[in-house]
Amino acid sequence: MNKLKFIILLTIIFILSCGFTTNNNLYTNENFILENIKEITSNTREFGSTGELKACEYLNNKLKEYNYNTYIQKFPVYKQEIFQLNSNTDYFNLNPLDCKQLGVAKNIIATQPNFDKNKKTIYLVAHYDTTADTIGVIDNATGAAAILDIARVINNYKLPYNIKIVLFSAEEYAIYGSKYFVSNLTEKEKDNILGVINIDMIGEKNAGNITIRTSYPYNNIISILMKDKFKNKFEFISGVNSDQLSFYMGKIPAVTFTNKEPKKFNGNDQFDFLDVDQIKDTSDSIIEFLSTFNLKKYHRLLDKDNGFNLNIQDCIFYRPKGFKLVSIRELLLENGFGSEIIYDYRNNEDKKFILREKDRKFFNVDRCDDFIKLDNYNNFYKITNKKSLNDETEIIYRLGQHYGVLRTNTTLDESMKFFKEYYNEYRKNTFG
Repeated sequence: MNKLKFIILLTIIFILSCGFTTNNNLYTNENFILENIKEITSNTREFGSTGELKACEYLNNKLKEYNYNTYIQKFPVYKQEIFQLNSNTDYFNLNPLDCKQLGVAKNIIATQPNFDKNKKTIYLVAHYDTTADTIGVIDNATGAAAILDIARVINNYKLPYNIKIVLFSAEEYAIYGSKYFVSNLTEKEKDNILGVINIDMIGEKNAGNITIRTSYPYNNIISILMKDKFKNKFEFISGVNSDQLSFYMGKIPAVTFTNKEPKKFNGNDQFDFLDVDQIKDTSDSIIEFLSTFNLKKYHRLLDKDNGFNLNIQDCIFYRPKGFKLVSIRELLLENGFGSEIIYDYRNNEDKKFILREKDRKFFNVDRCDDFIKLDNYNNFYKITNKKSLNDETEIIYRLGQHYGVLRTNTTLDESMKFFKEYYNEYRKNTFG
């Protein structure tokens, strides 16, 4: 009997020592969340303002209270241009117009007291700044408060990886705070990042359910793991200009939690639209994801050389006349920051026409003089024949937000017939 008691005691000690348990301390607190939102929104918080300074001090002190080691990253802000969104190399030009600085902003960086340099790291991020005309309850005190209370919950738990908290300023100006932060990461620091979870504009009544978004229409390794974890709890969609974009441009996997249809609020009545229960539920879901994060599965997905088969019924694709789509596969890119889609089309003779498409931000064909112009919408193509590929016909192209490579083992005429039909379907779907 004494032996049985001893075994039970050892089991309890082991469970407690593993970090995450089933006690109430694992959950965020709606009162704390609301209190933090009220403190953060006591002023407007445009970068360089006294309101930003006050919010920065409050957030920094809270993280210190939770035993985090913090650092204030001050940085100059320069005028940006819209063209920088088109290329990851242009994106990180911090002063493209070589002009005087517009002001100084402050990022808050925090690490757990048990931070281990030998472990990989997951980043939890949000921006806390606003424009000059709003106190930013929804955008984005809700996200900053959620990150703050998640940090409180997980501060002393032992995990097989590190947690780093970053609260950005100057997000409302060209996503500059995260752009500056990522541009100053070393290659070693980038390689050490497992992924990034960003929160921006959650907890708004009548703004739809919470969605998980990527920067590109396809998955990254974090969104794949979250789809497996959350099943149908959240809708997964793409397209949001928030701080996750800076990490994506730096080839780091990142997702953003946000309401499906968030609105822009001015004035001081924004608390009428606040849904604290939704903030708490989202925050607790993120904690659940962190607590069950499987490093072995993460690396297994990265090592999957042949990608993942996708259900054609669930995918949006073009239907060139005379060709049938046989399969669609998704293949993770380096570090799992994004993916490419591989389309296998066949003609009536069952000849293959393989398309591999990626995000055009990582291949700037605008500067390629030898590309043939398709239209006035910056769509191009180029034909190459490579003997090293057994005389395959290869066509490199850019259509809209994608760039791709078409490879076939057919004649050039057959390849161009397919490509022209594919382009026609693209135009029809894009312009009507």
